[in-house]
Amino acid sequence: MRSFNFSQLQRYKVALLSVAIAALLTLFLSEFVAPAIALDLDYIQLVLFVVVALSISTVAVALRQERQNAAMIQPPQTIQDSSTQANQLAGNILESITDAFFALDQEWRFIYINRHSEDIFQRSRESLLGQSIWEAFPEIVGSVYDQQYRRAMQEQVAVNFESLAPDGTQRYFEIHAYPTPAGLAVYFREMTQRKQAEMALVASESRLRRLVDSNIIGVIFWDESGQITDANDAFLKIVRSQRSDLVAGRLNWRNLTPEEQLASSEQLLNEMKASGTSSYCEKEYIRADGTRVPVLLGSVFLEASTTQGVSFVLDLTQLKQTEAALRESVSLYRTLTEVLKHHVWIARSDGFVEYVNKHWYDYSGATLDDFNQGNWSQLFHPEDVPRLQERWAKMLTTGETEGMEYRIRGADGQYRWFLGKVAPLKDARGKIIRWVGTNTDIDDRKRFIKELHRREQQFKTLAENAPDVIERIDRNYRHLYASPAIETVTGIAPEAFIGKTPEELGIPEELSRVWRSHVATVFATKQPTSYEFIYPTTKGDRYYQMRLVPEFAADGSVETVLTISRDLTELQRHQQALHESEQTLKIALETAQLGSWQLDLATMTLTSSDLCKANFGLPPTAEFTYEKLFELIHPEDRDRVRTAIATAIQNHTDYDIKYRITWVDSSLHSIVARGRTLYAADGKPLRMVGVTLLITEPNRKQESVQMLVEASAIFNAEPNYQTALRKVADLVVPTLADYCFFDIVSADNTLERIAWQHAAIEKREHFQQIQRYVPPIDAQNNPVVKVLHTGQPQFTPQVTDEWLQATALNAEHLQFLREFQPSSTISVPLVARVIARDRRLGVLTFCREARSQRHYTHEDFNLAVYLAYRTALAIDNALQYQAAEREDTRAAHLQVLNAALLEALTSTQVAELIVNQSMTLLGAANSAVSLLTDQKSHLKTIATVGYSPAALETWEYFPITLPCLLTDSIRTKEPIFLKSFDAFATRYPHLVNNAAFIDKYAFAAIPLLAEGQSIGGIALNFDTPQAFSAQDCAFMRALGAQCSAALARTHLYEAQQHTT
Repeated sequence: MRSFNFSQLQRYKVALLSVAIAALLTLFLSEFVAPAIALDLDYIQLVLFVVVALSISTVAVALRQERQNAAMIQPPQTIQDSSTQANQLAGNILESITDAFFALDQEWRFIYINRHSEDIFQRSRESLLGQSIWEAFPEIVGSVYDQQYRRAMQEQVAVNFESLAPDGTQRYFEIHAYPTPAGLAVYFREMTQRKQAEMALVASESRLRRLVDSNIIGVIFWDESGQITDANDAFLKIVRSQRSDLVAGRLNWRNLTPEEQLASSEQLLNEMKASGTSSYCEKEYIRADGTRVPVLLGSVFLEASTTQGVSFVLDLTQLKQTEAALRESVSLYRTLTEVLKHHVWIARSDGFVEYVNKHWYDYSGATLDDFNQGNWSQLFHPEDVPRLQERWAKMLTTGETEGMEYRIRGADGQYRWFLGKVAPLKDARGKIIRWVGTNTDIDDRKRFIKELHRREQQFKTLAENAPDVIERIDRNYRHLYASPAIETVTGIAPEAFIGKTPEELGIPEELSRVWRSHVATVFATKQPTSYEFIYPTTKGDRYYQMRLVPEFAADGSVETVLTISRDLTELQRHQQALHESEQTLKIALETAQLGSWQLDLATMTLTSSDLCKANFGLPPTAEFTYEKLFELIHPEDRDRVRTAIATAIQNHTDYDIKYRITWVDSSLHSIVARGRTLYAADGKPLRMVGVTLLITEPNRKQESVQMLVEASAIFNAEPNYQTALRKVADLVVPTLADYCFFDIVSADNTLERIAWQHAAIEKREHFQQIQRYVPPIDAQNNPVVKVLHTGQPQFTPQVTDEWLQATALNAEHLQFLREFQPSSTISVPLVARVIARDRRLGVLTFCREARSQRHYTHEDFNLAVYLAYRTALAIDNALQYQAAEREDTRAAHLQVLNAALLEALTSTQVAELIVNQSMTLLGAANSAVSLLTDQKSHLKTIATVGYSPAALETWEYFPITLPCLLTDSIRTKEPIFLKSFDAFATRYPHLVNNAAFIDKYAFAAIPLLAEGQSIGGIALNFDTPQAFSAQDCAFMRALGAQCSAALARTHLYEAQQHTT
């Protein structure tokens, strides 16, 4: 056996000694050196671990080499003993450390595992030694462990890293791996608690940094001397300082604290030191500009320090302002509740009353105890208490509130009506925390409403029993009320007016337009107004006066307009009769040369007519006074006249005297004066009225009066005004004219020469040609047309040839005029003067021929005017009579038609009745009824009268889009009336040659409506031009309405039959 080489043994000893020394050094440094020099123990252990690991590695390599040598040099037993000793020494060292350690060979097999590793791996070293780390722990393959271990082996560098346990548990490890000649030495320890503490610290620091950097709140770091070592921008903004002040060390919290608050700040600091807790306080800081800012300060010492701390600073400026505003608001609310005339109370959510204002105390005399001790019901009217209890209980349970009216007893024992309102006060979560209520005195309003209701009932009673038509209109021109009398005027029930405008009710367009303008004026001016109008009824025109009165809202604006329409037809007739009487008197006076006069006995003011002045030789413009009268009376007759006047006044007798007068030209004349005195109720004389007559030759005057009497008799006896005019023409020739002609405005607004006559029998046949020279209605130079348009008579005392040329319609007419040689003419309009308008009916023309050597005088002119007035009155009465008679006939036919329609069962039967009756009632040449198809795209004619087969070809079935009178009426839902063929041709030029319209001169179309929708229409054509009066249009609308209603009924009947 070879002896063991001492030098080699020495080498082992050195290595083993190094390991031992390293282990001892570890123990020494851990226990004694580290605490003394404040080094991290983990750091020291790591360094020593490296030393030990290297030493062990060196020993292991040396042992392996010596085994090889020992096989050749020493005996096996000697080598075995040496190796065992070295392994035991190294193992003892590695087992003594507190960290885990294992070693791997070049093939990644475990060659050593210490005890602590077994605890961490939870596997025995026997099960791991000799096994590959990748086989023992496959979960680390591809992980950071795999990467770092292979890097250490491949690059022969030490690596260290931190990672979670590869088994997925939330354990953190710190790993150090060192390459060795034998393979890889790995030292690791669990650092879960330290890692969690570090992560918590990082999170805490991050939160703190976010808070500091967010500048939501001021943050400062300070030391015990008061020096602010760091601060965020929010704090610098609060104290209005710059960061340069902070960096320069010029910010100290003691200097920022007002002197009077410094002692309390120091006390808080000492309390923090003693207790080790944080503190909060409100204080002020002095800003850089000297102003103060209120802040909330929260302070705490930094960990394990009593000299350094951090504070959070909150600017309380807005909060203080809000608190001040809140205090002001509360004060204002309290003031308002005391000033308001309402009762105000506040209760808790359970109903306990906490507050009532002064007005409640003053009115009721009750206290809070009266409410909260169950005596509140005594304050309310017994009839109202059950409702109040029920409402209050419901409110407390559901939170639902609503206003309620009830009576509260006052301190004087009298009850008054109040409107109570309650509102809940809720917190941020919506929970009710208070009830706030008010009582508003409405007793006066209740009385007012009661009185208003009483007056409204009175108004309704009066309105519904008054003969006047009363309506109430809103700002949209819609009816809010219509009295029953409106039905007698319009034929429409009062309830049909409600909510509708006149246009929607079918009131004639012009009447609706004028009515709307007057209503708008009242709304705009807030002033009442009135106007007069004529309304066409089935019994003729009726004359009304409408009074429009504003009705005001509480704010002073016009809320509605009340209209009152009074039928003045009879009054107009009386006024017309009075006017006729006055005109008759005037003409009679003037014809008889009677001048009228009136003497005011209080002022002795004399008023006289022009003829009266003429009787005294004065022109119409001359001043004629009572004094002037006596100047003109012959001196010898003056006293006699004065005595006659005085005697008549005193004795209540007629004044009748004849006296002489001297005209201004010194000529002497005789006057007959007659008069009568008018007295007051107490017998006091007021005035004298009378006439004067200039005594002259009376023959021609009597002849004129006789002519007027005979003319009146003709008009009274003859209902046909055309016949009457012809008789009057015979009467006035030759008394008033050598020849005359009378022109009347016809229904188509043209002039028609009704009567003419000539005094010379031999000329009458030739004079018949005068009817050929009727002027067109627009011949402006013709005297007849001019008189008609202006409504003023034209008096031509001396006719010249120039006048004839201007008047003539053509050369033939001029020759005719020259043959009859007019020397003087009078043209007088026939005007029916009625309320609201003048109705011009025609012109009477009177002529004197040159051969008679007579010219018209002022007296002749007056006579012609009166005759024209009497003629116009007679024509107007005759026209109204004819219209009433026609409407009565139509009304009777409508009743018959309505009865027949009720018996009609099909649409065709209804249509046939309508077309036949329209021919009879309206004088139409042809008539047709067409209905819309189910698709509403075409019209189908189901009944016709008067059309030729050729005319029907186009109109049996035609599209609704075809432009024509009927389709336009159906689409617009409005009737259309064309009074002449010219109007038709202008509107529908493409239809002028259609067989249905040839030789027709007036046209009408009426839509048929059912529930506001068009279902068809009626077409009417006339052989002559038509005026289409308001009565005609109203009648045709009524005819359409009857047909529509009947068709709707038959459609329903036909549908039921089809279903059956």
